Amino acid sequence: FFTDKLNDCRRYHTECRQGDSTLPTRLLYIGSSDGNAIRLVESDEILSYRPLYAAVSHRWVRDPTWMLRTLNQNYKDHLQSISLVKCPGVLQDAVRVTRALGVDYLWMDTLCLIQDSSTDKAKEIGKMGDYYRNAYFTIAASSSKTTLVPFTNRRDPYYKPHLFPFGKNGNSAVHARRLGVEGFLAKRGWIWQESALSVRMLNFAPSELIWECRQEVESECGYEPKPFPSLGLAQKYLDIGEEPFKLWQDLVQTYSTRTFGDFTDFLPGISGLAKRIQDQTGSAYHAGMWKMDMVPSLLWEVTRGFDRVKEPRPTVPEPSVECKAPSWSWASVEGRIRTSDTDIRNSCRPAGYSPSLGGSGVDGSFSNMTPDIPEPEVEGLEQLTPNSSFGKVAGGLLIIKGRLIPVRLTYSRGRDGIWTYQLMLPGEHDSGIGFSPDTELEPFPRWSQAQNRTVRRTNEILTTGFSVTVHCLRIATWPGAPNQRLTDDGLVLGRSEDNNNYFKRIGYFSFENSSHFDYVLPQSVTIS
Repeated sequence: FFTDKLNDCRRYHTECRQGDSTLPTRLLYIGSSDGNAIRLVESDEILSYRPLYAAVSHRWVRDPTWMLRTLNQNYKDHLQSISLVKCPGVLQDAVRVTRALGVDYLWMDTLCLIQDSSTDKAKEIGKMGDYYRNAYFTIAASSSKTTLVPFTNRRDPYYKPHLFPFGKNGNSAVHARRLGVEGFLAKRGWIWQESALSVRMLNFAPSELIWECRQEVESECGYEPKPFPSLGLAQKYLDIGEEPFKLWQDLVQTYSTRTFGDFTDFLPGISGLAKRIQDQTGSAYHAGMWKMDMVPSLLWEVTRGFDRVKEPRPTVPEPSVECKAPSWSWASVEGRIRTSDTDIRNSCRPAGYSPSLGGSGVDGSFSNMTPDIPEPEVEGLEQLTPNSSFGKVAGGLLIIKGRLIPVRLTYSRGRDGIWTYQLMLPGEHDSGIGFSPDTELEPFPRWSQAQNRTVRRTNEILTTGFSVTVHCLRIATWPGAPNQRLTDDGLVLGRSEDNNNYFKRIGYFSFENSSHFDYVLPQSVTIS
């Protein structure tokens, strides 16, 4: 199946043609024979003839010490020989598949990066997008739960596609698949970029083989596997087109559903796509957001599991973690993100949500909104990935000139026993507006009753109520009828626990028919 698809793709698919490309720093020489030894090769040795190579996309084992890796202590030995028998199951299968398809070189991160060298890993991780894009094909070990498990085992009949005939003579049929047919890689964060950048993907799914390239997606059973969002990414993101920032915001929505073992990998995991967009637009890049698209990018919101059964609640890094995105960036929260510059309607319940304006009634695209702030400025964003502006970050101040009002935030338990957040607008003391923050919140300091205490994101669900003053910063308005508007939209901010002159984002608001900002003068607001 894959041999035929590779031949057809190379012969007929104009979008999949590859020119001369840069080789990875290191490759595995596997040869075309069935020998039990492979070896690590520094690409300087083979630059003269630039051989084809395959790449491997896989799910790491939780404890990497359980598998063979390249380390400083065995690096020279691996340049001489590596016993295939000692390699993890995914690599053993990948070697057999690559040899069978006539390719002599293979790239896999476990052996081609020096895993105990932070310098080498930082340098190489920034290039991994290019490594997948330049590979002749990528093997996706989707049926392997971890790197230790081979992916060419007996197929799982649970995920086998089924045909259900119907009609008078049974000459029509419904083709059905179970959810999860994409396998164990579908929700992994790093795999997203590997799938989107690879020209050709050989997907060893739990029940069948699935071919992906820049022009088609086809499964072994002959049907195009739709509508699985983890498949066909190379097609979707092939052409950045005339709306690169809208494409990016769509990317954020799908990418934010992925999970990482290390929260700080969130931004490096899409660095390759970010570089492509910067090459086309020339825009500065700030912690997952673009300077030329900063105003609409600020109006992201977290869905918080309202619309999806058993979806985990969003989380944030613990306060002790130094390497983390600033609160104004969507990359500061691990959870399903909805962005403003898309055609998807409100999927969560921000402050001011009502059935008439929420998920059933309003197109939330930023193109229908009127900005209320000038272009913000970013200062002090520290790049932690060497020689890259697309990797891990720390710090970062966003300076906005906008209309800011104080509101009261309460957290209390209702008669039904459910704990809820509410915002009390100035002059409205009888009832509050339901508020869905980015994550759970806690007062800080926790037990203080001082007037200047603030509130911050947390992963803990509190069972003690509180009431603190927060602020709302208007970013844009939704125009309604002439001389009217439907909503004011913006950010809910708490005072920074580190600096009382700064704010931190804690949520998104959308106030219906509000006049609270009308006579407020713009002021400089700094968000960390």
